[in-house]
Amino acid sequence: MSQSWNGTAVRLAFDVMFKRQWLAIPHVTVTDIRYINFCELKKAGCRAVVYDKDNCITNPYEDHISLRVKPGWDECLRVFGRENVLIMSNSAGSSDDKDFEKARHLDNVLGVQVVKHGGKKPGGHDAILQALGGKDVKLEELAFVGDRLLTDVVFGNLGGMLTIHTQPFSLKRDNRVAKSVRTMENALMLPFFRWLRHNRYRGALNERVQTHPLLSGAGLTRTEPLE
Repeated sequence: MSQSWNGTAVRLAFDVMFKRQWLAIPHVTVTDIRYINFCELKKAGCRAVVYDKDNCITNPYEDHISLRVKPGWDECLRVFGRENVLIMSNSAGSSDDKDFEKARHLDNVLGVQVVKHGGKKPGGHDAILQALGGKDVKLEELAFVGDRLLTDVVFGNLGGMLTIHTQPFSLKRDNRVAKSVRTMENALMLPFFRWLRHNRYRGALNERVQTHPLLSGAGLTRTEPLE
């Protein structure tokens, strides 16, 4: 399944570039999900973890968890339980997914719920809360994990979630546009925005980026990956 044009993300990208740079700065950065300390994340008060799919937990456009990150995935399921682990994709469960056929297929293959949001990130926050079954959960109590700044990190920050940025682990079959934009995000945008934070906009920008209730947890990341 290829991904169609995401006009909302493009429009928001201009807003991020020139006005709200803090939206594209993740709270936590890791190589991949094996470096997340899920036990400490839960102790900090996190109640559920939401993942992007392609190049975060699976190879692009594949249905199974990548063997590279499977130890981290299994640990997340053990700590949070399958009912508190969701997938939020711009392919499966999105406006590209006719009748949510792909999402329902992945529900069965991966054993966790794919959020049926019928749109594109950075929209769809309400759909996440609905997918959690109407529990008394706030977006601020969730962690969003993804490899893209202008969709995943912006989406999480817009909703007040803890944002965890990962690096892509497979370029095979990757969407050409996504590959190019991701390279620009990681090589140019993120370093520049972090420079702004430390050298120009230390006040309000720092407060928004560095302040999150779940950051009170000690050791949210690992120095060595789970094996």
